[in-house]
Amino acid sequence: MPEGLRGWMRSHPQLGYDALFAASAQALQDLAANPQRLGAQLGMLGVLHSWNPRN
Repeated sequence: MPEGLRGWMRSHPQLGYDALFAASAQALQDLAANPQRLGAQLGMLGVLHSWNPRN
């Protein structure tokens, strides 16, 4: 996460993670739907893996 967004993400985790997953899913769907690439619709499952390296 870019430094400038970390504070906001900590304050609004539900909104932030929902937006992050929606944007990444849409980007992958757009890429896969391109007939010059795959020309298909993806089925997806998203998993958030995070850690705090200071712990």
